[in-house]
Amino acid sequence: MKVIILAAGMGSRLKPLTNHIPKTMITVGNQTLIENIIQGLVDIQLSEIAIITGYQHEVLETFLKRRFPTVRLQFIYNDQYSVKDNIYSFSLAEEFVGNEEMLCICSDIYCKPQLLLRAVQAPFDILMVDDTKEIPSRAMKVRVNREGYITKISKELSVEESKGEIVGISKISSSNTAFIFERIATYLDMGLVNVWWPYAINDALDQIKLRPWSTDGIGWVNVNTFDDLKEAMNIAND
Repeated sequence: MKVIILAAGMGSRLKPLTNHIPKTMITVGNQTLIENIIQGLVDIQLSEIAIITGYQHEVLETFLKRRFPTVRLQFIYNDQYSVKDNIYSFSLAEEFVGNEEMLCICSDIYCKPQLLLRAVQAPFDILMVDDTKEIPSRAMKVRVNREGYITKISKELSVEESKGEIVGISKISSSNTAFIFERIATYLDMGLVNVWWPYAINDALDQIKLRPWSTDGIGWVNVNTFDDLKEAMNIAND
């Protein structure tokens, strides 16, 4: 399984903490966000990892090479991080992933390590969702059909029609990785560069079967604001 970690963003809402470091290097407890992710992957024997960097990429690369000298980390630099969203970062991982099974993780997530293991153990292609707590109205959400497959991915879905909030972890089988990269390339060709990568498969969910995979109550948070950072601290101390 190949792992890609999307780590190009600037973390503007967390300034001044991110004035000189990327958001994923913010410390929670005794680890940075990115350390927590990579150590969790190493602990479940996943070591083929590509990190899509952008803002303060040299700082991040230097830090991780020193912190994980024995892990096969590949760094892919997104020089357009300030003008394009993570759909472009995702596209840069195509050569690294090839036609292999893929785990994709957003680098601003803080979670208990059990969550990564749960994602890897999913028996089908998944977008991980939290269906155990109240869904924020502006969160990225999913709708599912009676068979349990995802039929829509959007912030515009009402809470009532949503299965849960997208967490930022997905697992895609080797039979579907090429299809997803093709869809993303189509979006980029149309100039749709300021969206999250899941939007690129929204109109093709009848061709790729994705299921929501519950967090099962395991603690997590996407760290975008100082309130999120406080929540991450609470999870770390739990």
